[in-house]
Amino acid sequence: MPRTRPLVLVVDDDEYFASFVSDVLTDRGGYQVAQARKVEDALELARQKSFRIVIIDLKMPPGALFGMIATAGGHYTGIALAREVRKLLPNARIIVHSSQGDVDLKALPTPGKGVTYQYKMRDPDEFLRTVRQVATGQPEKPTAFIVHGHDHRLALELKNYLQNRLGFSEPTILAEQPNRGQTIIEKLEHYADRSGAAFVLLTPDDTGYRAAAKREGQQRARQNVIFEFGYFLGLMNRRSGRVVVLHKGPLEIPSDLAGVAYIDVSHGIAAAGELIRKEVEAWT
Repeated sequence: MPRTRPLVLVVDDDEYFASFVSDVLTDRGGYQVAQARKVEDALELARQKSFRIVIIDLKMPPGALFGMIATAGGHYTGIALAREVRKLLPNARIIVHSSQGDVDLKALPTPGKGVTYQYKMRDPDEFLRTVRQVATGQPEKPTAFIVHGHDHRLALELKNYLQNRLGFSEPTILAEQPNRGQTIIEKLEHYADRSGAAFVLLTPDDTGYRAAAKREGQQRARQNVIFEFGYFLGLMNRRSGRVVVLHKGPLEIPSDLAGVAYIDVSHGIAAAGELIRKEVEAWT
């Protein structure tokens, strides 16, 4: 007897992104998918079918059902809709996701049990992994990207710790990946889009000083490491907590990053293992 494919409802007024999500769920995930562009249509579908998973955009027009005040002018329509969907489908798993990088998802109100907040993901595999995790309720580690400088031993130590002690699949180190005729920035973009977390190793590889003050030189991380650090902060959102920064010894830190918390790995990755584990556990 053929296995019944789980039903998923995708609610998003962005037709392009809704189609992308639906295609990934159908073609790669084996789900049955229905789409709704308006909150009224979404609730009507929820009355008609027993969806196992409902994926809702956070920011949408509130329509005639929800007031502008209750949805903050449409910025939090997804929260109001999730509450109503929960009444109709008490056993469904609901994902409310957002492309707004300035929204602190952890600070948003919880609209009921079984509702998860996520930032919108561009990589199909990472998105599907998240949906499966929400559907089963079983935590699954994202693909980790390791940003590093010249301390290759420390980078490999981190890779082994994540893979063998924390249960990650093999983390991505850019130099170990095939080039496929790409430029360095294209290669970075390609593998960054397929990652759900980044571990940034700041190690004392260079010395820097002001042009008029050579005696004031300070140890600093490689420039490519600082660039990639900023890239991942923008890609994954600083407040998501999925960019974990580790440093070795005293380093000059760019002023824009002053106050950011770091994990000291001067005595090795294993010595800081519990601090790294706590950061990872905070994602779920």
